[in-house]
Amino acid sequence: MGKLYCSEVMYRCANHAVQLHGGYGLMKEYDVERFYRDQKLLDIGEGTSEIQRIVIARHIGASASSELSETQFDVIGYSLLVKSL
Repeated sequence: MGKLYCSEVMYRCANHAVQLHGGYGLMKEYDVERFYRDQKLLDIGEGTSEIQRIVIARHIGASASSELSETQFDVIGYSLLVKSL
């Protein structure tokens, strides 16, 4: 759950930083470009977010075929993440 949460937060942060920097956000002279590039490694390093959601759903006992909305999953995942800390 931590990997999924962190990779999605990193995506939002890196994407927002690139938007704030405009064209400079894609230039190698700025750290923002590296953050944006490294974020993809987090995203696909151990499976995409969708695959991670399926793995977590199976781990907590939900069947992969059941239709959990993204909001329901976020609430369940967040509460389990907080309990595990």
